Formats: sequence, C-alpha cells, structure tokens
Amino acid sequence: MFIESKNYIASFPGRGNPNNPYVDLFYDALEPHGVTLAGELEFDIDWLKAHSDQLNAIHVHWPEVFWREYIPFKTHSSQIRSFIRTKLPAGWRLIKLTDQLTSHSWYRKRLALVNKIKGYFYFRKFLAKTHQAGLRIIWTFHNAETHEGSDFIDHLGDKYLAKSADLIIFHSEIAQKDFLKHYQLKGLSVLMPHGNYDGIYPPARPKKTVLKELGLRDDLPIVSCLGMLRSYKGLDIAVQAMALLEGEVQFLCAGWPHPSFDIATLQEQVAKLPNAVLVPKFLSNQEFSDYTSISDCLLMPYKKITGSGALLAALTLSRGVITSDLPYFREILANHPDAGTLVPDGNPQLLANSIKQYLAIPAIKRNQAARSLAEDYNWDKVIPPVANIINSLN
Repeated sequence: MFIESKNYIASFPGRGNPNNPYVDLFYDALEPHGVTLAGELEFDIDWLKAHSDQLNAIHVHWPEVFWREYIPFKTHSSQIRSFIRTKLPAGWRLIKLTDQLTSHSWYRKRLALVNKIKGYFYFRKFLAKTHQAGLRIIWTFHNAETHEGSDFIDHLGDKYLAKSADLIIFHSEIAQKDFLKHYQLKGLSVLMPHGNYDGIYPPARPKKTVLKELGLRDDLPIVSCLGMLRSYKGLDIAVQAMALLEGEVQFLCAGWPHPSFDIATLQEQVAKLPNAVLVPKFLSNQEFSDYTSISDCLLMPYKKITGSGALLAALTLSRGVITSDLPYFREILANHPDAGTLVPDGNPQLLANSIKQYLAIPAIKRNQAARSLAEDYNWDKVIPPVANIINSLN
C-alpha cells in the first residue's frame, strides 16, 4: 500500500482543518521527499498500540489540546446512572443531588483542573509508550504559549515534550531562542520558515460585488483585520487608530469570535466609527480571498506572537501588512518596507500615522513587494531541510 514512501507519520491535527490548512500544505510538500501523512494521531494508548507497526513517527503541532481536553473515564454515564437508579435504595435522590452538585460552575472548574492534571500524566505515559514502540516524536513549536494564555500544567506538558521529542521544528530564529530560554533541547532541531498559502485561496470575485455586499465605498482606501477575533490580536488598538483617522480610511474587521473574546464591546466600538464594517462570522477561503482583495493592506497590531500564518496568507494574496514591532514580524519584514511596516505595539496614534504613511506608497509597489516576499516562502524552498532530517531519524 505504501510502496514509494520511507516514512509514515500520524499527525495531530490531521488534514482538513477549516481554520488553517497548514498541515495539508506541510505534508503535501513532504510527500515528494518520501514522507507520508498516514492519518490523524489519536491521543489514546490503545490506538497507539493498534497503529504503531504502521508508523515511523508521530507529529504534534499544538500539544496542549491533549491534556486540556482529556476525559479520563470512558464508561458511559448513562450506564452508571441506570445502575444507581435500579440497584441502590432511593437512588434517584443520589442522582438528583449529584446533578445539583455538578451544575455549579465551581465544581466544573475544579473538575476541569483535575482532568487537566490527569491529562498531563497520561500525556507523559503516552509519549513513553510511543518511544517504547520504536516511534520518533516530532514537535512543531508554533507558539511559545497558547494565544489565550498558559498555566503551569501547560508549561509542564511543553517541558516534558521538549525533552521527549526527537525533532523540534521552529518557524523562526526568535521562536528557537524563546524555546531555549525555557526548555532544554534533548533531540535534534531544524529551522523551517512558515510556508506561504499558494494553491489555497480561490480568485477573488469582482471588487464592486464584494464592496456592495459589505456596504463599503469605492473611493476610499480600506484597511482590514481578518481572521479569528482574539484578544491578543490588538483589535482594540486597531479600532482606536481608526477613530483617530476620522473616516479618511475605511475599516473592515471580519472573522469568527473566539469563545473568550468580548465581541459585544468590539461591536459597540466599531458601530461608532465612520466607514467601518464588522463581520463576526467564520470566513470561507473564498471570503478571505474576497476581503483581502478589496483591502489596501491588512492590520496586525498583535500584542504577542511566535509565528503567524495570517502574515503569510496576506503576502500570498499580494497584500502588504502593518504589524506590531514584535520579533517575529521584524524577522520577516525588517528588510522589506514596501511589503509591510512595523509599529510599536499598543500605540493607536503611531498606528494611525503608519497607516497613512504606508498607504502613500503606490498600491502596485506595495502589492508587488508583498507577493515577492511570499515567493521566498514557497514550500518547495522551505521544506527540504525538514524532509532531510526526518528521513535521517530512522
């Protein structure tokens, strides 16, 4: 069945992530080098035992999901409730009391913490069993910490994975430096810039059609914040900067709100702006392409970041960016001022000034510079070092 490849890897997540096709692009690029994604990794020791003879390695991208969403008991609660109801005297009273107890938020929070701790220890056991099965462990270090914040269990989990991994992939020098500040590198490492998004987004629909649907004008520039709405992205700073521009520039903010995000406040703020539209919904690839095509540039006034697919997506679609002056953005954009400009984070006035300065660059020059920079991150260029080192692990 798998004749042409030498390495078969189970990855978490697998293919088909609607929010980010990164995994698809990564493994599509690896395939010609003899590395195949055999399927999605399941965080289950029984699954590992059943599939280990078909694999050479497992690959983890965002490991915190393993312990954060761990469910320790697989016995159906309905079976337990049936036993209590039928076998114990006045069992219905016990069920009612239990339901009242478990409905309290304090109970759910404590149960979630207990399960997370159990998940951490199960994660350790899972990695040990992986090595016992003769499989390699690969970790792509996407984030120094999760976007909505990490706790001590997250750090313990990352620390254990760091010393268990046979290979760690970094997307930037700053990510590698951040890692070495907090963790000890036991295995091998490789620097692989985040690839671009060629082949993912369809051609944009006509500009007039998209502008009409959004209620935006054709005679004023548009700057946009696109993608999932999350607190770390500095949308509050973007809104304040737009208010300072007093309608000189139109503002489009579109994306699905993260559960932790205060969408009500953003709606109130955007409603006060002239020439501004908020679209709080999941964006299809077509919509992302459409909205990027009508934008003169994309805003990324992030408060923290280790790597950014959003940056590569913008460049891929030939749109320049205005970002916070964070190390990762600086590493990509510092020598390419026409493709993007860096602004000290947390300063709406400087962001507003930078928007006007950047838009003064002719659009064709900005767009060509962005696309040229995206070419530097073609997957055929960035993947060979990773393919070589994965193939050397056997």
